[in-house]
Amino acid sequence: MITAAFGQVVAEIGAAMMLGGNIRGSTRTLTTAVALYTSQGDFGLAIALALLLIAIALVVNVTLQVLQGKGGG
Repeated sequence: MITAAFGQVVAEIGAAMMLGGNIRGSTRTLTTAVALYTSQGDFGLAIALALLLIAIALVVNVTLQVLQGKGGG
């Protein structure tokens, strides 16, 4: 359940852009930065940030699965 919630939060780029904006150094998140650099045509940086976001999501998911497995008995 926690893993699904985290995945939904990471995927909510629309809400992040509408509510938080995309101000560099203030409200920019990884998801909004990927969208910005993609729209600017800087695909190399967008892909690098997307891979970083995937790596963070993977680490969090694996950690949560391990912790949930230990707590189960």
